[in-house]
Amino acid sequence: MRVARRTVLGAGLGVGAMAWPGFAGAQSAAPRFGLVVGNTAYNRGVGELRNAGADADLVAQSLRACGFSVPNDAVVKNVARLPLMAAVRAHVARVQAAGPQAVGFLYYAGHGAAASTGRNYLIPIVSAEEMTDALWDECVDLPWLFNTLGASPHAHIVALDACRNSLRTPDRSPGNATYRNVVAEGREHNTFISYSTWEGQTASDGVPGATNGPYALALAAHMGLEGRSVIDMFDVVRRDVRARTQNIQEPMNLSRLSDTSSSMRIARVSTPPAVVAPQVRADAPSTLRAFVISCDYGGGLPALMTTRRSADRVADAFERSGFTVMRSINPTRTEMMQRHIRLFREELTAAGPDTVAAVYFAGYAASYNGANYLLPQDARVETDGELELAAVPLSFVIEQVAAARAQFGVAMLDCGRRFSPNVSPRGIQPYLVDTMATRRFLLSFSAVPGQLAIDTPEGSIFSLGLVEEMLRPERRDFVRTMAAVADNVFRRTDGAQMPFYQYSAGPAPVYFRAEAH
Repeated sequence: MRVARRTVLGAGLGVGAMAWPGFAGAQSAAPRFGLVVGNTAYNRGVGELRNAGADADLVAQSLRACGFSVPNDAVVKNVARLPLMAAVRAHVARVQAAGPQAVGFLYYAGHGAAASTGRNYLIPIVSAEEMTDALWDECVDLPWLFNTLGASPHAHIVALDACRNSLRTPDRSPGNATYRNVVAEGREHNTFISYSTWEGQTASDGVPGATNGPYALALAAHMGLEGRSVIDMFDVVRRDVRARTQNIQEPMNLSRLSDTSSSMRIARVSTPPAVVAPQVRADAPSTLRAFVISCDYGGGLPALMTTRRSADRVADAFERSGFTVMRSINPTRTEMMQRHIRLFREELTAAGPDTVAAVYFAGYAASYNGANYLLPQDARVETDGELELAAVPLSFVIEQVAAARAQFGVAMLDCGRRFSPNVSPRGIQPYLVDTMATRRFLLSFSAVPGQLAIDTPEGSIFSLGLVEEMLRPERRDFVRTMAAVADNVFRRTDGAQMPFYQYSAGPAPVYFRAEAH
């Protein structure tokens, strides 16, 4: 028997670049229900996954923010075949009981594979230690799944985030299964299906140290921020995943929705509120701290004409949101490492463990040998090898903030500008320091690897989108805010620039402001 990894099921979101809708408008009239599955605890014969559980949590949170009912028993993790099938049946029963207009959304994060017969399977938590014929007896085949969902004419959206590249199979070739044919089996279904990667590809479980995979991050970032149809929204997700993975992974979307269902939207039915200046109460507790750094260079590096304007705009938005702001303009490497960043750490420590810390940097940044660096004002860098001596390690910034033991830290890196033909403005993948695994931290880059940040006379596109989303009146947590920023910049640039973020999750969201305005 030959086993082929599914190249069309995918991987799953923490900055983040991570992201959620938070509009408070009226919910769609049609009742909507979600079922979310996350399997990580596979045995060694199949291959354990790092992030499927966190991906499931992220998508469940995003669905709830979009107005879907996702009760606790509809978020299932590390389930075997029979419990998984029971959860699907219970989900279908909820949808059917809610009336003919009800909509279902199923998200699966875990392993998936195609047998040599061409049959496609979701692989739950199995007892089989080896990938043999006995394995399939413990799996759920896709025809059963689609036929169960299609037992009624209700519209269903299915996001299959499987085919993770750690699946241990004797035959690692992609196989010849035609996944489109799986959908065609059985009766006509009113179903939209998104596979996290295309045929012949595998899906990423996330870069080392990340808490989420690129498909879940993209899905959470876009499902509720725009009034797009489900088809248009998943196409944006497809392009986002391609950008996040430098075209290595591309989701595949298949629609068999009816004419009526094709126009439905994932997001709540609402209009984004206008940008306003929040009025912060004078007696509000001052537990928000921001450190805004900008360098405009000139001399050793090409001058940047808009970084100070961008930083001023962001600093003002922080202040209007209730933050106490520390500002650093054109610091040298010594000033950044020995004075300014350490001073910010002291401020955080003095403010206490309930403090939220945010760092914004506008300037040049680069990557070398697996680590990212911020370039100070006095940097003289012409080759990669000079970064370690001339620049400030991003890990140092994150470690200093984490050492202050604030409840949450955020780093917003408005960089991605090319300054030398011999130095990459950013690495192939973001580097996440170990502190992100132990402290609650969100790391946001202004553009995915392979893209450059775009500047305008008013400031960088990233800063414009950041300020617009920061100053919206509704109360949103940091992850939702940065997800909104990613979507904002993506729209402003027609996809030419896509911010991304990653974060280490905590037990509860951390809100950008104490209350809505």
